[in-house]
Amino acid sequence: MKQFWHKNKKLSGLLFILLAVVAIGVALPQPKQIESANMKLTEVEYDPFDTEYALTKEQLLQKRYMLIEFFTLQCPHCERSIPLLNELQKHKDLSVVGYTMESSSKVKEYAKKHDVRYPLSRASVNYMNIFEPVVVPMSFLIDTQTMEVKEKFLGKFEAKSVLEIIND
Repeated sequence: MKQFWHKNKKLSGLLFILLAVVAIGVALPQPKQIESANMKLTEVEYDPFDTEYALTKEQLLQKRYMLIEFFTLQCPHCERSIPLLNELQKHKDLSVVGYTMESSSKVKEYAKKHDVRYPLSRASVNYMNIFEPVVVPMSFLIDTQTMEVKEKFLGKFEAKSVLEIIND
């Protein structure tokens, strides 16, 4: 058996890579709704990028709920969540805001290229630390009246998960 693996180095190398990928996939958290953050914020930080859909902080807080999503420009999962966030932004009781630490010019290009139809904001290191550990995409549903974090979502989630909470 040992000779088989020694003679077939390419096959054994591919098998090793496949096993490593499977092991990493099992170890990573699965994209799903996870337990509530049990947090209460003192305020919502909002430093908007100058994009077509920028709003004032007051406009965002007029709606009962705010869904904030931390993202990066290089994250393919973040990019795939844009259509869902665009749809949720249309809800009468929900504001959606994307938070990133990227530079302004890159964010404007990204927003235009991917048709982002909700406000984007700079995330300060202090704000990121409130939600540590932040992996992307990670979203938090906040009740703007009580400033309580109602739910936390890691990775892909469904609109119904958010709508069940805000339509109660």
